[in-house]
Amino acid sequence: MEIHQIVFRWSEELLVGRRGLGPVASSLDGQQLVDWSVLLRAGDFVQGMWTDGAANAPAVGALQIGPARESGVIVRVLPVRDANGRMSELIHVLIGPASVLTGRLAVGLWNWPGWVRPETADTLAAQMPSIPSETLETEARDTNRALHEVALRHPLLPNVAADVLNAPSAHYQLILPPQTGPEDDMAAHLTYGLLTALGDFTGEEPWTFLVRAELKVREADARLMVVERAPSPSAFARRRRVSLRLESGAAANGPVSVSTAGSVIAAIADGRPVTYPRTPLLSAQDSADWADTQLLRLSGVANLLRRAVRGQLTAKEEQDLAQPAVQLGHEFRTCSPAETADVLRLWRDFRSYPRTREVLVSAGVRCALNAARREAPETESLMHAVQAMSPPAGTVESNLADLYRHGQKPDPNEVSRVLIAAATIGVDAQNDPTVGWLLAGLEPYVLVQWSIRLIRPEPVENGRPRPEPDLAAACLQQVRMSRIDSARRRRCRQILLDDRGMAETVEMITPDPARRVALYGKALPAAYEPPHRAAGVEEILDDLQQAGASLSETVWHTLYGMSADPVIRFAVAAGAIRRGHGGIGGSLLSSLSMEAIVDGAANLGGEPEAARQVIDHLLRRMPAESGSDIAHARGGLLRHGHLIGPVSAAYPASPEQARAFRGLLKQAYGPNLSADTVREIYHRMTTTSPGFVEAMLSLATSGGREEIVWANTRLLVRSSGGSWEETYRSAASTGAGQTLDDPRALRPYPREIHRDGHEASRDRTPPVRSVLPATAPPAMAPALPVLARPSGRPQPQDTLVPASDAPDTPTYTDRGWIWNLSPFSRAPGSPPSRRIPMLPAFSPGAGMAIAAVLVSLLLFLGAAYILATVLSGSVVPTPSPTDVAPGLSDPPPPLPSSAPPVVPPDPLPRQKQTEQSHDGEQAGDLPHGH
Repeated sequence: MEIHQIVFRWSEELLVGRRGLGPVASSLDGQQLVDWSVLLRAGDFVQGMWTDGAANAPAVGALQIGPARESGVIVRVLPVRDANGRMSELIHVLIGPASVLTGRLAVGLWNWPGWVRPETADTLAAQMPSIPSETLETEARDTNRALHEVALRHPLLPNVAADVLNAPSAHYQLILPPQTGPEDDMAAHLTYGLLTALGDFTGEEPWTFLVRAELKVREADARLMVVERAPSPSAFARRRRVSLRLESGAAANGPVSVSTAGSVIAAIADGRPVTYPRTPLLSAQDSADWADTQLLRLSGVANLLRRAVRGQLTAKEEQDLAQPAVQLGHEFRTCSPAETADVLRLWRDFRSYPRTREVLVSAGVRCALNAARREAPETESLMHAVQAMSPPAGTVESNLADLYRHGQKPDPNEVSRVLIAAATIGVDAQNDPTVGWLLAGLEPYVLVQWSIRLIRPEPVENGRPRPEPDLAAACLQQVRMSRIDSARRRRCRQILLDDRGMAETVEMITPDPARRVALYGKALPAAYEPPHRAAGVEEILDDLQQAGASLSETVWHTLYGMSADPVIRFAVAAGAIRRGHGGIGGSLLSSLSMEAIVDGAANLGGEPEAARQVIDHLLRRMPAESGSDIAHARGGLLRHGHLIGPVSAAYPASPEQARAFRGLLKQAYGPNLSADTVREIYHRMTTTSPGFVEAMLSLATSGGREEIVWANTRLLVRSSGGSWEETYRSAASTGAGQTLDDPRALRPYPREIHRDGHEASRDRTPPVRSVLPATAPPAMAPALPVLARPSGRPQPQDTLVPASDAPDTPTYTDRGWIWNLSPFSRAPGSPPSRRIPMLPAFSPGAGMAIAAVLVSLLLFLGAAYILATVLSGSVVPTPSPTDVAPGLSDPPPPLPSSAPPVVPPDPLPRQKQTEQSHDGEQAGDLPHGH
């Protein structure tokens, strides 16, 4: 990287085209030179501060300038006289990135021969070359090597270092006594000593400085000002600076003493190992803790702890161990892993100083985690040494959280090492938040693979590590289904099958069956999508069996819980039964509803053994079910023809088959099957079997047995391909020996049918009559069909088929009886009329009841009218037969004497006279009492 330079001095002709103080030589040109000249105020951004006798001592500084302090400036100022003999300044500036032009580089260039001097300024060329940064770093390295010994052993350095440690984030001012020359330049020594010993970790701001000069711009500031006299107050002195004292004695206003600071600096000068803090020191207490830790370590804390076990402590050391300071743990963590493990083994059974023991345990946990983080070879021995100290879970948790408190997640390899170390020491992996946070960012297939390796660890040189079931469970807990796509699922599936289904691994994690199912419920869905059909269940089971997996109870219950669909769950239970796990299959069936089991059993006609176990489960379970569950099971039996196929396949022997059907029917419908119940059972059936008929006959009432004969006859006719309606009508019209008044003819009988389709408790079934046909009567002319509502029991012309279009045939459906209209009620060729449901309200008995109600109502209205008339005392006049037009009949009888005389009316039409007479009656003939 190239570093540019500019030389400022007073001149009659500047590079920017005017006279005065400004650039006279530079490696920049054009607009860049103009911009930098403006930013640095033509060299007037600093002003040297010299005292008598020190005119030859240069002013040196390292500054950062720019809006974000991104540019670094190293400046060197010397006093000179201009052409008129007036005092002026020669300013040489190096410009580059702030990360290159640092304070330590500026101290190394203190006496660099490349600086422009007054004797060479007059002959300086206007165009200067740029300088490679490597050249400057090489020059500074040589100078710093020479300054190192002298600066760090300067007798005044501990005084100023103590003041800096007591205010590690402040800005400082150091006033030097007058110097005699550059050979004994105290400013360079003290500045280098502070930057080398403390500049890397005190405060968050970079260590910029300015020696023997003051700033005149607001765009730059120096953290350390080294001057030979206090500057006058100005607008640019914006910060309140801490004065660094050169006098010997204790440091003021702070816990860090001069002796402590001197001991630390002496250790740095001697090259002894000093551990610098990883974060900047921001307070005096932070500085004191760090300094005390370094002193304790430099004095040999490991030897102190060994002597404590041997009982060779002084009184002061015993007091220190009885009340250990924070720095004891800090210092113990600076020991090497091997030394830490050795001390912990000595203290495993030594319990004289319990508080010190707690500090050692906490420090040992941190050392073990750091060793695992760095993959140190002593990690294994250190982990076991810390584990032998039995650290509390809270100690491990706090140290692990502190290790990653900055929130930046490491790579998976580091996470693996650190978590194994934490699990070995004793962290609660399943509940620790830091463990969950570290695992949450890993891929699902990585978590699945880790859980296997933690239970089945690979052998190492020292043997096989012990399993870590808690950490393996924590890995499975962090598997997130939302992060799994098809590619990740394939990788998880391969890992799971390579481990023979992984069920045995999960069972090694925990003995709790419910916990096993919960953990395997993370691994199996990561490898397979939840099945959406019964065939998907078989595919998963086939994959697991081909991989050599043992289909344990964990696998079955996990697969059962992957879907809430009853069809899928029944498929899992049936799969368990097929593969010889009848007990597991039965327990899974117990979690399903009766209706779901009936629906699933309907598809097991080709699997006799599975169907037998499922039906046996139904027969054992149905007696203990509630009424609603039985009702749902009854609905399933109706939908699937009462499982004729599966039961027949499961029980080929007729007695067993009849026993199975008898158990199903008895639990679903009760012990006495009435005629209506039989019609309900046969309503949707398309086939039957001898065992089913035997079971029905054994449970049916007398009326129900007749229905069974009719229903099986219909099924027989339909199974042969014929039509039951045509067969029955042809048999009725051509049969002999059966008349209309034959007592053996089947007639409807009155009955009650409830809304649920069952008969009332009172059995109104007529006595059993023979269903064998009697001798056919003589041929008779066919009577016209009469539209009569069928009663409870079907007549010979009735049918139980809901889809029949036969005329004059009542049909029994889910909604009750409906009547198919006669073909005589519609025109020839017209489409059949829609069936009209016969409402129960229009039966003959109901019609007579309605008529009686209407008559009673009319009688009541008439009586009410008569009673109202009598109470009013008036009678409506009835005109006599002689009430005709005036003059055509005898005059009316005379009025009472109290009545006013009658005025003869005008000859008007009869209608008008009648209206007037009525008006008079209404207006004036009413009694006065009304």
